[in-house]
Amino acid sequence: MYTFDFKLGPGSFIGEAYLYLGRDGDRRFHFDYQKFDVPLQDLRHTTEKPTLKDHGFTFVTDRHVKGLNPSNHFSHRNRAALEADSVELVKKLTGAKRAFAFTSSFRDHRLHGPGPNPAIHSDFSLKGATWIKEKVKRDLANSGDPSKIDFAAGMMGGADVVILKVWRPIIPVRRNHLGICKWDSILEEDAPKWKIVPTDYDNAVQPWKYRNGQQWYFLSYQQPHEVFVMMQHDSSAVDHHGINVPHAAFNLKGHRSELPRPSYETKVIAIINESPPSFREQIRSSLSLSKISTKLYPGSLEN
Repeated sequence: MYTFDFKLGPGSFIGEAYLYLGRDGDRRFHFDYQKFDVPLQDLRHTTEKPTLKDHGFTFVTDRHVKGLNPSNHFSHRNRAALEADSVELVKKLTGAKRAFAFTSSFRDHRLHGPGPNPAIHSDFSLKGATWIKEKVKRDLANSGDPSKIDFAAGMMGGADVVILKVWRPIIPVRRNHLGICKWDSILEEDAPKWKIVPTDYDNAVQPWKYRNGQQWYFLSYQQPHEVFVMMQHDSSAVDHHGINVPHAAFNLKGHRSELPRPSYETKVIAIINESPPSFREQIRSSLSLSKISTKLYPGSLEN
């Protein structure tokens, strides 16, 4: 067990985080190495459970995944099982009948991929969400899978979609807790609007500034069966982007543990308002013709 030196009261702690910096015309955001403090409320000490509608995020417990290989956390087998479970969880929480995971990854300092990200951000800016939806449509249309082609046809037919991030630790968290900000506690001016054109996942993000008055939460000692789900895009919103909750990996001030946490995350896109079946079928029929599909949507599906 580990202890904390910096507590604000029952269930309240100080987390350490960072910011992204950017300049108009840059291709990438830059990491600001100036560390700052953020008050965090432990969800284990709150009586109200967060909801996607009111907070922009929620968490579920006892979400055990069958078929995982405990001797190889980062195997393709485990990734496939976690991805499938994440899709089903999003369907359950949103009521969507159709959903697909379009990217997934493990985060761990021992892998060649990314480690925990301590910079406050959401996964997509408005322009970033527009870019990723075009990419998803292109990849699904080119997949050769009838269900994925039908999904792309639905998007082309005007169906509204949401994108949610599903996140869980691989082992109990001792460091790099995931902190999430309540959506209605942020202001529009908290989001810098640098003119950076999205071309990949890294520059499609929305950086956020910390401000007193924001409400941040985390789940102490989070277990592998405890899963965060957070909204990152809603095309049905008035601004065509909607809730995209800020989050970051926080070290708790006074934290004694030096063990970084590995984690799994995936982004799931779900259709929430279907386009008319007849119109979708017309589009689907054209996308099923590989030559037309390739001309309209060059590219390949990335797993």
